[in-house]
This record gives sequence, C-alpha cells and structure tokens, in this order.
Amino acid sequence: MGLIDAVFILDDKDSLVFEHIVNSSSPTYDYVHAQLLRSKRELATNKGIDLSEKTKSLFDEDSSVSLECVVRLDSNWLIAWNRVDNVCILALGSVEPGYIEVYSDDEEEEGEEGDNEAGQDETDSQQVMKQNASKDRSVSYSVNPMQYLQFFKDFAFVTKAFLETDTLTVSDIESYSYRIAMILQEMIDASYPYITDLNQLRELLPDNSIIKKIISTTRQLQRSATSSLHPMNQRPHASQATNSNTMFVTKKASIFEKSGNEIPWRAVNLQYTQNEMLVDVIERIDYIIPSTGTSIRRESQFNPSSAYYDLQTVNEKRSKRVLPTVANIQGKIEFKSSLSGMPTIQMIFDSVHHHLGIPTFHKCVDLPSWISKKQILEFIPPDEKFTLMEYNIDLLEEKSNYSNFIGLVDAEMTTGLGIARNAFEIRLRTNLLPTVENVEDLKLDIYLPRATSPGYTIKVLRITKGNLQMKRNDCYEWIFDKETVTGLSCTLKGEIRFEDQIDADFTDDPSFDPSKVKVVKPRFVRVSYRSKGSVPSGITVKAVKVLSGFSSKVKPYKGVKYTTLTGDYILR
Repeated sequence: MGLIDAVFILDDKDSLVFEHIVNSSSPTYDYVHAQLLRSKRELATNKGIDLSEKTKSLFDEDSSVSLECVVRLDSNWLIAWNRVDNVCILALGSVEPGYIEVYSDDEEEEGEEGDNEAGQDETDSQQVMKQNASKDRSVSYSVNPMQYLQFFKDFAFVTKAFLETDTLTVSDIESYSYRIAMILQEMIDASYPYITDLNQLRELLPDNSIIKKIISTTRQLQRSATSSLHPMNQRPHASQATNSNTMFVTKKASIFEKSGNEIPWRAVNLQYTQNEMLVDVIERIDYIIPSTGTSIRRESQFNPSSAYYDLQTVNEKRSKRVLPTVANIQGKIEFKSSLSGMPTIQMIFDSVHHHLGIPTFHKCVDLPSWISKKQILEFIPPDEKFTLMEYNIDLLEEKSNYSNFIGLVDAEMTTGLGIARNAFEIRLRTNLLPTVENVEDLKLDIYLPRATSPGYTIKVLRITKGNLQMKRNDCYEWIFDKETVTGLSCTLKGEIRFEDQIDADFTDDPSFDPSKVKVVKPRFVRVSYRSKGSVPSGITVKAVKVLSGFSSKVKPYKGVKYTTLTGDYILR
C-alpha cells in the first residue's frame, strides 16, 4: 500500500476506459465512483445546490460544486484526479498513519541496557519520560498533492510521446491499452513513482512495431521478443560485462540499473546528419481589470433628436485607467535539439529586470551555474522537445509600469451609458511592434447577466470592425479575422435588453424614472488571442552555445521563436 495502488482512466461521462492495478487489495472503480459521488452530493447539499440535473460528470468544470484534487474516500483510501485533454486520470492511494515511529539500532540497544540496570523498580515519572522521548522520535507524514500532480504531468507527457499524439482521446486509450500498461509497469514500482523519464522509458520498452507484430502473430515469438529489447542488447556493459563490472553497476542508484545510463534523460551514442537547436519562449498573460463607469450629464438625458437617447450625452472624459486586480505573466522556455554526442549547452537570456519568482527547471539544468551566474542556463539536453524552464512574473509587485507588459492587445470597457443605463462600450487596440506582423484568433466573449425567460440580448449600436454573434444564450462573441493587423483601433457599442424588448422605446413609458434605473452591464468580457514574434515581458534569448561534448567543426542551426497566449484576460 502506498502513493499509487491503482490507476483509472475515464471518459467525459465517468465511464471506465482503462485500469491498471498495482495492489490487489485496491477497491474497484465502482466503489471509488460511489464514494466520489457521495462526497460531491455532500458538497452540493452544504451549498444548497441540486446536483441531479446540474452535472453529467463528477469532474466537470462547474465551479460551484467541484471536488478537491485529492479526495479521501474512507479511512483507508484516497483518490487524486486530473483532467488531461479528453480523458480524466485517477490515481488511487492508501491513507498513511498520521505519524511514523522512528528508532535506530543504537537507541534500541541503549533502551535494553537501561532496562536491565533499572530492573523492575522503574518509577512512573521515568515511564512518562520514555513516552515523551518516543513522541520526539515520531515523524509526521501527510500526502502532498503535488506528488500526484507531478505524476499526472509525467504520465501524460510520456503517453503522448509513445502514442505519437498531441491530444489523449478515448479511442487512443482503448487502441493502445497494452502500450499504456507497459508504460505504467515501468513508471510505478511498489506503489510509488519509479522511472518517469521519457528517454529512459524508450530504452526499456520495446518498439511499438515489434509489439504489434507479437500481438498479430505468435510465429517466432521468442525471436521477436528478444529483438524488441535491442537497446539493452546493444549495451556491452549490460550483457557482456564481467562479474566485477556487474557488481559495480549493482551499487549504483536503482533508477539507472535497467537502462545503464547515468544521464537518464538522454540516450547514448546519438548521431545526426543535421544538427540544430530550437528555442520556444511562450508566455501567457492573466490580466483582470475591475469595473469602471462613465459619468452622464443628467441635464441632457432627454434629447429630442433621439427616440431613446443620444450618445452625445455621454461625457467623453473617462476615468483614468484603474489598477488591475491581477496582472500576471506565466512563461516557459521550451528547447528542442538534434545534436550528436553528449553536448553541454549554455543559454544566455535577458530577463529585462523582471523578478522571475521561484522558477522551476528541468532536471538536466545545472543549478549551481544558475545560482552563481543568473540569466545563464547550462544543461545536457534530452533528445526531444522539453520544457527547460518555467517562471512567473507578478507585474503588480514590480516597480515598473505594468501597462507596458500586458501584450499587444489593449481593451477597456465602459458601462452604465444612456438613459436606461443599459448601454456599454468596448474599445480595443492592437499595438504596433516591428517583430509582429499580425494578431491571430482575436475575439472577445461578452457574458451577459443571468436571467430567466425572457433572457438578455445585445442590440448593436455601433461596430467598427469584426462581427458580433451569439455563442449561447448568455454569451456573445465579437470575432475578428483569422489574422488581424497591428495598429488597429475599433469600437463596439451596444445595449443589453430583454429579448422581448429589443425595439422598445423607454421614453414612451410615462412611468419611466431614470433616477431609479439600475445599471445593466455585462458580467465580464474575456479577451483571447495569440501572437508570434514577441512576448509580453520582453524577455529575449541572447545566445545559445555548445560548451563541450560536440564537434567544433560542425555549426548547428539555431532558432528562437516567441509566442504570446492569453489566459484570464478579463474586463469587468
């Protein structure tokens, strides 16, 4: 019993697609599902929510009733879960005791000698002292959810690489269940994560074409099974080593025993005809702006030139840009190399004086060099694309102007316009940058207030670029071209009305009192886009060098690409 005693993979309806049992005493998935359903119903009951018609899956994205990432099923078992593309992965583990007694051999011997000397005359006070000493030797133990999250991340990455897919689907899991079972057999040992590195797993597991041949026919089964382990047969120290060498290998760390490679993330004896190094700097911006308003000249509310109201009554002097509640950049540097031998790479980048928080690195990075030199990474790269570094920049904690680092697209929304105070205006700009030609997939999702029948709709007053269309009952999309030029400035003005009052004129109603009207505005607007050629923080890679382990006569191709994505870019 340990951290991972079983792994279950589910579809979007919580149906079991694949299971891998590590511990035979593990409960079935039916029991796990029943306990999770009970836990979610308890959460819904405590919040006064009817769960019967609200969810089709225990792990849906309904934020009102959501399960924790690690859920305790009973006194013996707990479950951790994580969504990966179109499937949900569950890891079943056992509940460990709250503390573990730890004794050394010396302590036991001292305890025996003391007992012999004292005999049977030990007093009550001495007993209490021994009990307190025993408590001091206890080590507390608790489950860290990050252990499960890291396992899910490694498992998803390895599985996608072996199945040669970018997205895990139910059909992939069903078609290659034998492959996934072999992966988990190596990744989990004694109910704990064991070998999780992709390159080492590639050395240990047979080629997929060999497996298909074995499954399709039993002819020459022994020969096929032997040839499928060709990476191990090619290693002289694993199959042809002397007894003394074998004893030496046994003394090494157990994680290297099977593959025999002291650098598990990179295969040995790699040779390429075309050597290259490719760097991807990717940043995602999270930017949440609180609600702002516009003042209205009350003396000009009823303008006879308009049946409803004249937008000229809006005071053009808008309030200053308010401080965002969130201004955050999440970045990562991905690296892909096709280099012969065992090269040591040095990457130098400019952080533009940003504080990168507490960055995380791939295990190939030489941490002492980073600590001593900063902005310089030295590493022996794996033989595939990998995430070299991840960092986080909180723009609100920096002394510099946060508005200079929010990306190419700048948007602001003003609400409470008009006599009925149900009009809003969104202004959007795409900034000019020499390294960026256009902005891709630019759109704004406008979420309307929740209402029963009849629902709300938007009456467009002015739109200077793009198209406005309904996405669903409470959401509209302001969509632009696939590629939108930089330097663009556009405006969307609209009114939020009930569906059955789309053409109503409130000034015709004698009971209409503008002083008692409440503001009707969008709940929030979500901005999304992507661009290539720059990142919001301005971080750049200055140089990529090969320090050693590579022929000086060969000059590898070097390329750097910058990509900007949006996370929670929201106007309220």
